[in-house]
Amino acid sequence: MSGDYSRKTFDPAQHFSGVLMQQGRVQLDADWNEQIDIAGRRWRSETLDIIGRAVVPKETPNGFRIDFDDGNMVIHPGRMYVDGLQAENHGKEPVFDPVLEEPYGSAPTPYDKQPYFDGSALPDTGLGLVYLDVWQREVTYLKAPQLIEPAVGVDTTARWQTVWQVKVLEASTLANAATRPTNGQHLLHPRRGGSPPRPRTPPIQIAHVCCLTPAATKGWRTGFTGWRSTPVARSAMRSGNSRATMPAWPAR
Repeated sequence: MSGDYSRKTFDPAQHFSGVLMQQGRVQLDADWNEQIDIAGRRWRSETLDIIGRAVVPKETPNGFRIDFDDGNMVIHPGRMYVDGLQAENHGKEPVFDPVLEEPYGSAPTPYDKQPYFDGSALPDTGLGLVYLDVWQREVTYLKAPQLIEPAVGVDTTARWQTVWQVKVLEASTLANAATRPTNGQHLLHPRRGGSPPRPRTPPIQIAHVCCLTPAATKGWRTGFTGWRSTPVARSAMRSGNSRATMPAWPAR
C-alpha cells in the first residue's frame, strides 16, 4: 500500500537543487517530498559518478563476501554500493563500532537469515550464479506500526527503505538462453512504488551465454559474460562445497 500524497512534483529535467520555504505560506507534503527526491537523486548520481555501479568500500572490504560454513552459505557483514544505492549487511554477533557509534556485526549472516529473505532455497547440486539484488521500497505504517504517532493515533509519515537480497540463479537457467531470459525478470530492479520491473538498458545480444564450468570456479573470475546491464555482484558457487571461498563482488 502506498502512502497518502497530494501530488508528485519532482522532475530531474528541471535541474532544481533545493526547495526553499517562504514565510507565511502553507506547508505541503509535495514540497517536502520533492526535497527528498532532489537530494536522493543527487546522492545517487554522485555516488555513481565517483565510485561506479557496483563497489565494495575499503572500510568494509569483506562486505557481502560469500563463504561456506560447514556447507551452509553465509554473507559477510559490510556495505556495498549498487547503482548508487547503499546496501548494508549488519551481520550477526554485534560489537560496538566506535566510529559510527552503533552495534555492528562481527560474524556473517546465514543465507536463510538475511533480513529481507524471500524464502528461496539453495540448489541442491550443481553450479549457480550468486548475485546481490538491491532496490528501494516504500514502507507505510502497515509494514512498520512504529510509524503511528502515539499522541494522535495515526501515521504522519512513510519511509523509503533500501532492501537487499542475496539470490542464486542456477547455471542451467543461464545455459538455456541465448539472450536475456524471460524467466530472469527477478534480476531486474522494480520501479519505485512497486510498478512492474524494467531493464536498465535494452537486452544485450551475446555470442555465447556463459563459461560457468567447474574449472572456472577455482577462482572467483568465473568467465560469465552475460547481462552487463544487471547491476549485481557476481560469483560462482558449488553447492555443498564448505571449502569454497568466492567473493560476491566484481573487481574495480
